[in-house]
Amino acid sequence: MMPHPATRLLMWLFFALFLPWLHLTAMAAVTLLQLPLLLTHGRSSFIRQLRRTRWLLLSIFLIYALATPGENLLEALGAFGPTREGVEAGAMQAWRLGLLLAGLALLLAATPGKQLLSGMYTLLSPWRSLGVASDRIAARIWLTLYYAEQAIHLKPASWRDKLQQALFADNDHDHPVSFEVVPLARSDWLMLVLTLAVLGGLAQ
Repeated sequence: MMPHPATRLLMWLFFALFLPWLHLTAMAAVTLLQLPLLLTHGRSSFIRQLRRTRWLLLSIFLIYALATPGENLLEALGAFGPTREGVEAGAMQAWRLGLLLAGLALLLAATPGKQLLSGMYTLLSPWRSLGVASDRIAARIWLTLYYAEQAIHLKPASWRDKLQQALFADNDHDHPVSFEVVPLARSDWLMLVLTLAVLGGLAQ
């Protein structure tokens, strides 16, 4: 049985929080685990995300490569050239971001739109006692993500209009959204505890 959508969201969030603390061996293990899953489930989504973030990945690598003190790799460039330590640090940071994007691609592949909305609503529900409109916030986030995904196929002026529609409450009635709300089962709590235990072990 698949974990609750809220559980899947939390598992990805836990992964994002622990990722900066994973060492080389742990990152290699995560990569080997993600690779077959990406090939069978989230490959197209992952490729799209890499294309969207390619300049960010390159920028991260160059910033670390050029700004980190260490042994110069190109003596001719002197202080303006990359360092060995910088290249290694930049590659690690770009690798971490790639793992995070891969995890997100797997999450989206395993969690269709309505399930994702249900998961967000479940995570926001405890805040209702403080006056937070969890249903409206979850729906607004989902609509924004939906329009952002559609923007890939739209011209600049069109995607701005579409995205603006998702941000205004007056348009809520034009986009009725329904989803099933299911409480977390005991297995979901066990899955979360296991996820924290595994990530904590990898971060040692």
